[in-house]
Amino acid sequence: MSGGGTNASGTDASTVDRGVTAARPVVGRTRVRPVLTCVLVAALVAGASACGGAGSSGRSAPAATVGATPSTTAANAPSATDPGTLPQTMARPALDAAFHARIEALWKAIVDDRPEDAIGSFFPLAAYVQVKATRYPAADWQGRLVDSYDSIIHRLHRQIAGSTVVHPDVSVPEGKAVWVDPGVEHNKIGYWRVYHSLVTAGSSGFTIATMISWRGAWYVVHLAKVG
Repeated sequence: MSGGGTNASGTDASTVDRGVTAARPVVGRTRVRPVLTCVLVAALVAGASACGGAGSSGRSAPAATVGATPSTTAANAPSATDPGTLPQTMARPALDAAFHARIEALWKAIVDDRPEDAIGSFFPLAAYVQVKATRYPAADWQGRLVDSYDSIIHRLHRQIAGSTVVHPDVSVPEGKAVWVDPGVEHNKIGYWRVYHSLVTAGSSGFTIATMISWRGAWYVVHLAKVG
């Protein structure tokens, strides 16, 4: 759960070369004075003097940046890379802003009865395919895990529909989190796992039965069943 500009090419010297060539003496005729060359040199000197006036304080002028200035929106836009396609790490998951954003998205999906809006809070499919040593991990992810996730979200909606809470509280028993080695639970890649995290808002709430990690981030894999 993650370009450079192209510099413009230098000034084409072919224009100056053509000017010099035009001023060369013509064989068999009266020798032509290199007037054009003198004019070009004088123009270059005059231009250099004009530019030099701006730097008379002794401070070097900053180099010009070639190309458009990157927009703030583009710089701050989230990465389009699916974190599940990247390799796993052993980084211990953090309860950071990104984690709380995933929990808030899950809460809102329950309130709105839209489980599809909470798929970003769920363990990524591409990561699950990397983790599982089963024959059909993608089918297991969709047919067993996500279907259960969606079903429980629909049931939870009946309990907290109409909630105006945007930022629910979440309690993760981090002290009970464990690293699960490869070979356990039919897995070929290890991960952190934690049980029974509570998401609450006033008298409403639900339990995340299991979260596991991918690249230092917690993701839901099981919500606790409700009646």
